[in-house]
Amino acid sequence: MADVAVEGARVVAVLPRDSRPDELELPAGAVEIAAEGLALAPGFIDMHAHSDLAVLGGITHDAKIRQGVTTEVLGQDGLGYAPLDDASAAVIPAQIAGWNGLPDDVPWRSMDDLLSAIDAATVANAAVLVPQGTCG
Repeated sequence: MADVAVEGARVVAVLPRDSRPDELELPAGAVEIAAEGLALAPGFIDMHAHSDLAVLGGITHDAKIRQGVTTEVLGQDGLGYAPLDDASAAVIPAQIAGWNGLPDDVPWRSMDDLLSAIDAATVANAAVLVPQGTCG
């Protein structure tokens, strides 16, 4: 067992429980969380989930965050929502529908458009593969 000090998004110290002073004085503004019986783990990476539309669907993406997934790899299997030309945008979403459902609209044409939409939509991290099968 140990005490873990976190500052912002970084672990800044790990103190074995037996080295902790009896009266530990916390810095001003610090919050102590009793986590006995729980486990502290880094965020997990979901390497292959086809969560492209789920990530775009909401800021919290609760289903994964509650399981500890903080990073998703998107665009697997050669298909994705960008880059698309107009002809591909009419076909690709239907090909991916079995994984993601059918979106109402696919406004993205470039990877930059898609990445901007992901950044605006979710608190999770996303690593997006550039699919080889979207544009002819």
